[in-house]
Amino acid sequence: MGHIAYRCEGQPKSAVLQKFGPPERVIKSIENAETWEYTMGGGVNTYTFLGDKCVKENSRSQN
Repeated sequence: MGHIAYRCEGQPKSAVLQKFGPPERVIKSIENAETWEYTMGGGVNTYTFLGDKCVKENSRSQN
């Protein structure tokens, strides 16, 4: 099962790491938030964490 069917909201970082491995890029933000990026085919999936919990996911085309 890939990123498309996965729902990360409320999941801990460890669950995302176990499912997909380390992210290709980590973008640090304010207030202990960070976004993990994974490249998938022609798109990018991102998971945003606040502390240890996933609060948002997004996928977009790389065009």
